[in-house]
Amino acid sequence: MCAVKRIDRVDIFKLGDYKVEYIKDFRFYMITKLPNPYYISKRFLKANLINFAAKEQDLESQLPLCDITARKNELIELEDQL
Repeated sequence: MCAVKRIDRVDIFKLGDYKVEYIKDFRFYMITKLPNPYYISKRFLKANLINFAAKEQDLESQLPLCDITARKNELIELEDQL
């Protein structure tokens, strides 16, 4: 991706013609309306891509599983109390 260099106790990387301070905890989020965007492979090395494309029908089919899991946890807690 880009080389980070330490200059005078500060981590710096080059962005175009500019030198920018590198902050380890910085997070960058990208949002797109494209259904299946293409990203070059070297971007995947330091990035986590999450696909939030979901249809209402898919979400509805997952609801019973969430309910079952929640009830199962309640029953386990109740059993532990007995």
